[in-house]
Amino acid sequence: MALPVSHEDYAKKTAHYRGTRVPIGSDKVKDFILKGGSGSGKCLRLLEAGCGTGNYLRAFAKSDKEIQFHGLDASKDMLEEARANVASLPAKGQQSFKFQHGNLCDPEAFKPARFVGAETAGDVGGATSGVTADEQFDGLWCCQVLHHLGNVDVENSNLETTLRNFYDSLAPNGRVAINYSPPDIHAQGIWWVHLMPSANKAFHERSPSIEQITSIMEKIGFQDVKVDILYEDNLYQADAYGDAETFIQEDVPESENPFYQMDSTFAMATEQERQDAKAFVKGLVKEGKWQEWFQAQEAQRKASGQSVNVYAVKK
Repeated sequence: MALPVSHEDYAKKTAHYRGTRVPIGSDKVKDFILKGGSGSGKCLRLLEAGCGTGNYLRAFAKSDKEIQFHGLDASKDMLEEARANVASLPAKGQQSFKFQHGNLCDPEAFKPARFVGAETAGDVGGATSGVTADEQFDGLWCCQVLHHLGNVDVENSNLETTLRNFYDSLAPNGRVAINYSPPDIHAQGIWWVHLMPSANKAFHERSPSIEQITSIMEKIGFQDVKVDILYEDNLYQADAYGDAETFIQEDVPESENPFYQMDSTFAMATEQERQDAKAFVKGLVKEGKWQEWFQAQEAQRKASGQSVNVYAVKK
């Protein structure tokens, strides 16, 4: 099954993404994933499905465990940035990084033997020698990717196909953690979303409710499915998130404005919506009311959260 045509231009987005986004909930995800595996002390084989620029891989690499990291992404531009991102890590002889350009809807993309080694200080020659095509992962995480899979309220959706691929690629007792923004939380937790109503609607058609994703995962066979709302965690770097001056600047094209490359909502919005949102914020700044309005939005974010972590186990 093919992915729908992306609403994102990742050749442009990649240049700004790493500097504006944070690996939200990564400590919780890492703690959950690293409890998996066979318990035999063997090297863990872990996969990030939709690894983007590698921010989560870097967060996981702080562990002292022996780990084979695998990054899978549909964007070649993002993968190149991920390679560069992990290349700057201190060398650890017990860790390696492998990457694969592939479609999350394609089960073949999840075969460990298809991943290619990164030219990094932390990559150890022979660390994945002997891997066969039917070996599986001890843990898998996927963060802020689900809305790229297309509308969820369709029969045989890409979402269900992808979640089934997650299940099939995990070894027994393997663990999965998924971070995403459910429709109601997305609408309340990110300050610019309600300024662009058609984009808000388009995002919500692509994002499953908590009830939907829980039901699908349990139907596939995942057990112990649990949801954790991240009330305090911000998807975006704090300085960038509240930077009204960058949001409204006129002297650079949207493709070069980091705000317009840091979130999918902007790509889903019409040009008129983006201009209207900019005019609204510009008015607040001009009237000296931006900080008051923004702090009210921050209170709402902390009350609703911006995203959730979904945890499950294959038994």
